[in-house]
Amino acid sequence: MPAADPTVAIDVMRLGPGDSTWRWLHTVFSEPSCFVALPEENRKAHWVRALYERIAHNEIVALLPAVDGAAAGLLWAVPAESGIVFGHQFIMPRFRGWTGFRIVRACVVKLYEIMPDVNYILGFTPESNLASLVAARKAGFSEVGILPDFYDGEDAKIVAHRRNENG
Repeated sequence: MPAADPTVAIDVMRLGPGDSTWRWLHTVFSEPSCFVALPEENRKAHWVRALYERIAHNEIVALLPAVDGAAAGLLWAVPAESGIVFGHQFIMPRFRGWTGFRIVRACVVKLYEIMPDVNYILGFTPESNLASLVAARKAGFSEVGILPDFYDGEDAKIVAHRRNENG
């Protein structure tokens, strides 16, 4: 795997209501591989519009990582109780690898920064998505369990990140 490029600038912005959020979501969800780890019902345009509405109404926290000004993916987190958020992150294919690991880590740092009451981020990744599981580990997540048949009959690994503990 190539060495990380320290000259790549990664910025993470929080999305909110407005046209720019809709444009960023459209950019990210125009990438077909974005939908691979989503249930079938979430692979439709109406679902993307519903996600936008939930972001616009602050029900979901959405972060857009950008590499040198280009959309590099999306992280959205749904707050739960007791300082936990359920997160889903997608990295655009051209930014996977070492830059992708840095993107995941930058999003984790930003999420804790804007959500000071959150102590845990939980995610669910299909067992076959080894690249995502490696990226999560490199960003400080630990595998803590399995959800049987979570993704269209495939088991999902539960990954967790604890504030100030996992890097």
